[in-house]
Amino acid sequence: MQEYIFDFKQVINKFEDIDKKINRNLNIYLIGGVVLLYNNLKPGTKDIDLVVDNTLDYELLTNALKQSNFVLEKPTKEYKRFELENILVKDNYRIDIFNKIVCKNLFLSKNMILRAKLVKEYKFIRLYACSNEDILVFKTITDREGDIDDCYSLSLQNLDWKV
Repeated sequence: MQEYIFDFKQVINKFEDIDKKINRNLNIYLIGGVVLLYNNLKPGTKDIDLVVDNTLDYELLTNALKQSNFVLEKPTKEYKRFELENILVKDNYRIDIFNKIVCKNLFLSKNMILRAKLVKEYKFIRLYACSNEDILVFKTITDREGDIDDCYSLSLQNLDWKV
């Protein structure tokens, strides 16, 4: 059974390990519950949802995760409709990787990239958290358990509704 990640430092530490398998600069954009965890809007998350900006970055990250002993799992029927390329699992970490497009509906736009906040910079990886406004949009196109609650938590924040 998948365990929850309750401390964002676990995420930071995991990407520190992954960075050691990378040989060039890579921008990673966190989306989903992990950003709510980072912003103290949620007590835990069961996965790390992220987006990379292009196929080369997607392949680089996927290979680095495999070198770090993550196991590739094909998305289940529930996740097929999300246009999720792959799920990689190791211990209690599940990383869902999107290659630019999320859920067949949204893509990582230039404006989303500009709104994203740098969370941590390693030797090669730069880890960004997408804005609360963008997380809200991503959450509205999924219907996973807890997404409505996450949308409610986000709506209580000081959001820029014009975004």
